[in-house]
Amino acid sequence: VKYDFSKAGEQSVIVSYQECTCSFTVNVKKVEVTSIKITKFPNKTQYFVGDVIDHAGISVTAYYNNGTEKVIDKEIVLSEIDSSTPGEKEISVMFGTFTDSFTVSVIEPTVAEITIITLPKINYYDGEEFSSDGCVVSVLYNSLKREEITEGLVFSGFDPFTLGEQVVTLQFGGRSTTF
Repeated sequence: VKYDFSKAGEQSVIVSYQECTCSFTVNVKKVEVTSIKITKFPNKTQYFVGDVIDHAGISVTAYYNNGTEKVIDKEIVLSEIDSSTPGEKEISVMFGTFTDSFTVSVIEPTVAEITIITLPKINYYDGEEFSSDGCVVSVLYNSLKREEITEGLVFSGFDPFTLGEQVVTLQFGGRSTTF
């Protein structure tokens, strides 16, 4: 038997047995991708605003017209998304002209904890208005990012006409602390 199926198109097959030889033509089809599918999603699909998207763990399989399949993780191209705003974001996975997609969630971080680093003025004269000047607060978000802030703080509980010690409540981002 003589044949060469390494090239697509019409190919001759020659079969010889003893003194008989027979030949016929076959049509060899090119092996081509018919579809791709995400077979394992990335390890992480939820992000905070501003995070860098990480595609680690994704696995994509290509399916071919001859019934075979192949994992093509190293050969895919992934679209970029804007993580500067919250919402559901679609990421396209491309291999040649074939596409599949998956969705990631981008959420706003929320305040997990506030800690006063520097107190505002704490000694006042009778009738003197409260001042938050100099107050510095450390804010820890559920994204584990931390920042120091001096604005947007809400203070309550101070009465300029009450003598003696007072408990003042500081609020920010749904969290509160007292001093």
